[in-house]
Amino acid sequence: MNRIFGYISFRTVALILGLCCLNVSHISAGQSDLIPAPEGYEWKWCEDIKAGFLCPRGWFFKEEENGGTRAVFISRESIDKEGVFKTGLSVNVIRDASRKAGMPLLEYARIYIEGMKAKTSASRAVQTAGDGVYFKGFSGFFRSESPVVGPVIIFKLILANEKTGTLYIVSFESPAGEWENAWATGKPIVDTIAL
Repeated sequence: MNRIFGYISFRTVALILGLCCLNVSHISAGQSDLIPAPEGYEWKWCEDIKAGFLCPRGWFFKEEENGGTRAVFISRESIDKEGVFKTGLSVNVIRDASRKAGMPLLEYARIYIEGMKAKTSASRAVQTAGDGVYFKGFSGFFRSESPVVGPVIIFKLILANEKTGTLYIVSFESPAGEWENAWATGKPIVDTIAL
């Protein structure tokens, strides 16, 4: 069980999650409030959801709307060319989610993360996340099987904003064999999501 994620120790996972939870809910009033992008990244601003995301230079950025859910993708592979991505971030923003879920958003987030634990082959460091004021939720690392790439590792973050009724489902994933390098690029993206 200690080697589920290969070279990532439980202590490393706990440290990464702790850092993610501290920074991921950076509250930003607007695009002009974004911190300077680190070397090798640039900011992509999504006006529709008032959110900013770091995008590694050379990666692909895509936004789309489907059935009332706004989706943002930052991926190493072009979704437009390949139809899918193997390594990258997806963020689904669901407005009026309380009504759609038929329950309080934090309860929905808990059920969602419990479902991830049940349907994946392994999970690590599943814990509460958010800033405790505007955003509350859960996060964790999961290992699963993909029919496209085989074993994958997924960092999942579910944040609820009960005041606005908005649910944020954030995933960063990569083939398990590429996780260490992928997460080195993905962690800054997750750490600095500006909502």
